[in-house]
Amino acid sequence: MNHLGAWCEAHLRRLCEAMSPDLRLYVIIGMLLLFAALSLYTTLTAIGNIGRNSGNALEIEHLRHLELKQPSGADSLRTQTIENHERETAE
Repeated sequence: MNHLGAWCEAHLRRLCEAMSPDLRLYVIIGMLLLFAALSLYTTLTAIGNIGRNSGNALEIEHLRHLELKQPSGADSLRTQTIENHERETAE
């Protein structure tokens, strides 16, 4: 893998050295315009497709009531029972 990266870098360096500075500038500007146009096309296509398939929209399902198991007796994590707490807050 390291060899492949070095080979690509050397090949690209040879190509760039063979070009004149003006040609290098034109290539860079051309690539910039190409990538900018592709980016703009992708963004505008994605924005244009919003809401187009509204008939195939995902169906939203409401949350169902979760059946929780009621603790029986005193909880091992609580030091007070509910009755003691109510009595203390009433006083």
